[in-house]
Amino acid sequence: WRTDMGADDVRYLQFMGKDNVPFHTLSFPATIMGSGEPWKLVDYIKSFNYLNYDGGQFSTSLGRGVFMDQA
Repeated sequence: WRTDMGADDVRYLQFMGKDNVPFHTLSFPATIMGSGEPWKLVDYIKSFNYLNYDGGQFSTSLGRGVFMDQA
């Protein structure tokens, strides 16, 4: 995985909910750059609105969603 994460010909894409975009576009890249290691930074980020289910947003803490033991 170190070879892939440092290769120039790798396109690094991330998919996430819109609430994670600030962290993954500002805080996390700053931490990576500050490490001094030659890690590849993300090339593209695609974000989505929240997923809704059963009258509200998916939430593990509220037990709202589809979980493996129920699938």
